[in-house]
Amino acid sequence: MAERVDLAAYFERIGYAGAAQSTLEVLSGLHALHPRAIPFENLDPLRGERVRLDLDRIQQKLVTGGRGGYCFEHNTLFGAVLTELGFDVTPMLARVLWRHDGADVTAKSHLLLHIALPEGPFVADVGFGAVTLTAPLRLAADTVQPTPFEPARLIGQPVLQQGYDLEVALGSRWQKVYWFEPRPTYRIDHEMANWYTCAHPDSHFVHELNVCRIVGDVRAVLRNDRLTLRLRDGSDQRRRLASAAELAECLTGTFGINIDGMDIDALFEKVREP
Repeated sequence: MAERVDLAAYFERIGYAGAAQSTLEVLSGLHALHPRAIPFENLDPLRGERVRLDLDRIQQKLVTGGRGGYCFEHNTLFGAVLTELGFDVTPMLARVLWRHDGADVTAKSHLLLHIALPEGPFVADVGFGAVTLTAPLRLAADTVQPTPFEPARLIGQPVLQQGYDLEVALGSRWQKVYWFEPRPTYRIDHEMANWYTCAHPDSHFVHELNVCRIVGDVRAVLRNDRLTLRLRDGSDQRRRLASAAELAECLTGTFGINIDGMDIDALFEKVREP
């Protein structure tokens, strides 16, 4: 039996009360609410737990379980919601450029979505952590596109690559996020990339804590024991968490994550930086 998404539960989770239609307005509304309600987090791989991509488990975790997840969970869920609403959705994989040298060739380890609409093709992505998009982007090269947070643009690459770099504006500078080509990928591709991301010893998700959520007019970003609150103008406020108790309060209060059953003392010792 095919997996089905529980639209009513998802709408309640993100606080959506609009139409259930496959329009650009609906897509934009869902895209704005999702990263405010459901945090990006890698607590499972960091604690040695496998991330599973079957839709029922994702819904139990992200929708009814008070947790968040990373790109494969967020965009699998978001893609299922959009498909249920009648959108034409095609998953794609990207090579992450964020925090990498420009000469690095990275694995295709990030999931995003192509959405075909009467207004043209769009890209949707509710699961990239520190710079998760807050609006869908038109699949159009070399045009600055406003979003509720950072302006974004897709830079067309040479013919042999046939793809795009996503860049976001952080203050006065443009930062590369990932490269993708508009080609469909499949569940087995996602399973392979997800296994690397959550289990391979070279994956930073098994070594570093990464938690992100939009809270009001702020992007809250927790990397290990360092909390950054980044404002829309690119300025930020930073502090270090001093104890397991502060980490627990940050996870539950700032990010709204259910930490029941987690050993926060052990987690803090793992992520505390010198």
